[in-house]
Amino acid sequence: MKNWIVRSLTGIVYITVIIGGIYLGNWWYLAMTLILALPAIMEFKRMTVKGRESNLNTLIDLLGAAFLLFCCSQQLRLIYLPLYTVYFIVRLVSQIYTRDENPVASLVSSFAAQAYIAFPIALMQGVLTLGRDVMLLEMFVLIWLSDTGAFIVGSLLGRHKLFPRLSPKKSWEGFIGGVIFCVGAAIAMHNLFNHPHHFADRGLLIMIGFGIIVPVFATWGDLVESMIKRTVGVKDSGTILPGHGGMLDRIDSLLLVVPATFIYLIFTYLA
Repeated sequence: MKNWIVRSLTGIVYITVIIGGIYLGNWWYLAMTLILALPAIMEFKRMTVKGRESNLNTLIDLLGAAFLLFCCSQQLRLIYLPLYTVYFIVRLVSQIYTRDENPVASLVSSFAAQAYIAFPIALMQGVLTLGRDVMLLEMFVLIWLSDTGAFIVGSLLGRHKLFPRLSPKKSWEGFIGGVIFCVGAAIAMHNLFNHPHHFADRGLLIMIGFGIIVPVFATWGDLVESMIKRTVGVKDSGTILPGHGGMLDRIDSLLLVVPATFIYLIFTYLA
């Protein structure tokens, strides 16, 4: 019971940060993205870099990610790419002067963290621009419903393992349950928010497609993080979220859903 209460309180704080960041916008949105990305990057680096790593290199990685998130949230399209390139140059040069035990692992971990975590979080601005704030919030809602549906249906009916090598508890029944929950929610969203300048006005089939894409990529996102954790031999990515583990444990599904949603938005608007 105590663990359930802790998980619930942590979940409420997490949801509040997401909703507040989306609807308050500007600096609040930037703060939300930093809260999601920076702890996850630190957790990823702690898991994947074996041996001592310079604090300077970690700081450069965090500053590089923060700069990318700042430029995207403020829509500074003309400067973020050339200046973000400076981060990669500085990071490569810094590795020469620091005495990490495994320089190659340090560099690979740093650049992987940018691609795996910072870039998808920054790409949320693209979803926000194309689909507006309601669309971005709906994406989060569908991710949560995918997890909820998979847990409920999997607990009650789960018999056939989805991917036992990486996640023994996941079942095909749970996955299908998550898809059903999301498709039902997408249909409800179409009826509730079917007005001009909203993604739902593109048609019911497009919203149903959105309801399928989110649980599929959310499941893959969860499996990717499970693969990483099993490879390095850890149960949770961290302890920053009481009852939930680390921030990376919380946003693993998001990291694949955001790029998939962004691409889906582009193709549906071009169609």
